[in-house]
Amino acid sequence: MGVGPFKVYNLRRDLFQPSGGGNSKRHRYLFWFFLFVVIIVFAEAEPQEIPAARWGKNGGNIIRYVETQEKVLALTFDDGPDVATSEILDLLAAYGGRATFFAVGKQLQMFPELALRIVAEGHDLANHTYSHPRMNSLSEKQLQEEIGKTEDIILKITGQRPRFFRPPYGEYNQALADFLAKRGYTIVLWSEDSRDFARDRSVEKIVGNALTGLQSGDIILFHDGGPREMTVTALKLILPKLRAEGYALLNLSELTKFNRERKETSESGWARVTESVQP
Repeated sequence: MGVGPFKVYNLRRDLFQPSGGGNSKRHRYLFWFFLFVVIIVFAEAEPQEIPAARWGKNGGNIIRYVETQEKVLALTFDDGPDVATSEILDLLAAYGGRATFFAVGKQLQMFPELALRIVAEGHDLANHTYSHPRMNSLSEKQLQEEIGKTEDIILKITGQRPRFFRPPYGEYNQALADFLAKRGYTIVLWSEDSRDFARDRSVEKIVGNALTGLQSGDIILFHDGGPREMTVTALKLILPKLRAEGYALLNLSELTKFNRERKETSESGWARVTESVQP
């Protein structure tokens, strides 16, 4: 049946029913080719990244920073423990601050004594995978190896199971979020980035990046893995300034309790998130 210059197709007839006409055969070939392309595209597509809200309103177990009017902050350090970790711990002790260390499993095996010191001095020791891979391309078996192995190392050294996880490079997708949620982890990103890893880093830039636009409840990203002389020097300037401005430096276990208290009296529908955060 034709309508003007357009032809109306009956898919069942034209694509599936045998016909001696050359056009019908060509249509069937085109259909199966199109179906094959669609299957390949969907099979190769990676899961889409899910947005991280200020307190996991989308993912349920993802935070960037905490909603609070109290003058509290969380300093976080990635990729250690390493040589610089000891100096950072000395500085935190001198200024009465606590922090969270997102540790790599391989580094923990090299510096178990630093892992013990982190926990003994009131800091949180958290999971940052075993070998620092990009997470979005890993299978579930590989996720288990990277996350589970480091969890076991932390548990063996400290007797404590980690509650917080930070994906290397801040990359994550729905598959990773689901995997971690089943294991009781909270994914922690950051709201302030010191960029102490940048090639053009300097002490002045690290200080400026960490302090510019700072707000109560922020989570600041630093690194303690690798050579971190500039980070240590920058902290000698950052810590007294934060102290002078009246900020309390908390580990994530402490910081998230502020947010939990706010959610319990909130009308924004965050009760489900409250249940995922254990005191």
